[in-house]
Amino acid sequence: PVVFDVVAGTGPYNEQLILDSIRGASAVNTVTFNGNGNAIRYAPIVNDERAVIKLRRTDHIRFNNLEIDATVPGSSYGYGVQLINNADSNIFNNCSILTRIDTNATTYAGVVINASDINAITTGNTLCDGNLFSGNLISGGYYGVTLVGSTTVANRSNTFINNTVRDNNSYGFYILGSYDVRIEANDISRPNRVSPAAFYGIYFTGLSVASNVTRNRIHNPYDQVGTSVGAAYGIYFTGCDGFTGLEN
Repeated sequence: PVVFDVVAGTGPYNEQLILDSIRGASAVNTVTFNGNGNAIRYAPIVNDERAVIKLRRTDHIRFNNLEIDATVPGSSYGYGVQLINNADSNIFNNCSILTRIDTNATTYAGVVINASDINAITTGNTLCDGNLFSGNLISGGYYGVTLVGSTTVANRSNTFINNTVRDNNSYGFYILGSYDVRIEANDISRPNRVSPAAFYGIYFTGLSVASNVTRNRIHNPYDQVGTSVGAAYGIYFTGCDGFTGLEN
C-alpha cells in the first residue's frame, strides 16, 4: 500500500489530476491520498478533460478528506470527479466535491461515471464497478451524480452512502444501466438554486436492476424560488423494469 499525506494548511493546489491504470494496485496494495482538508482547484479548459480529478482505467485508489473544487471561473465546463473506462474499486470518503451553482449548463456535474469524456450521461461500456462514495458533500452542477452504463452492459455494485447532495440544477442522482447500485442515507436538497429546472432527487431510467434505494432524505427543492409551481419528484423510475430475482 502507498499513502500520500497532504500536509494540512498547505493548499489550495491549482491543478488537474488525471490517473490511468497503476501497476501493482490491488485490494491489498491500494493507493491513498489523505487530503487533510486541503483543496485541489481547477478550471478545465479542454473539452474532453472536464474533471478536476479523473480516473481512467484506475483501480483501488482512495481519496480522503480532500476538497475537490471545480467552481473556479473561466471555464465552460467543470466536473468535480469523473470515473471512466473500467475504473473499479475506488473510494471517495469525506470529501467536498464542488462545482458551480450559478449556471444551468449540463456541462457541470459533481460526480460523473459514464462512457464519454464530453457528456455526463452518454451511454456505453463504462464498466466502472465496485466504487464507493461515502460521507461526501457533492454540491452544484446540473447533475449531482451520474452513473451511466448502457441497456446491455451495466455498471455493477457501486455504492453512495451518507452523502450530502446539494444544489444540483435538476438531478441529484441520474442512474442508467446499473446493476446492484446502493443509494442509501443520502441527504438531497436544493436550498440555494435561484432559477432551477424541474427537480429529480433520485432518477432511474434505462435498464437498471437489483437497485437498492433506502433511507434517503429528499427535501427543499425550491427554497430560493418561493411560490414556484415547478415539478418535484423525490424518487423517479421510468423504463426500469426489474426481473424476477433482480427487483429494484
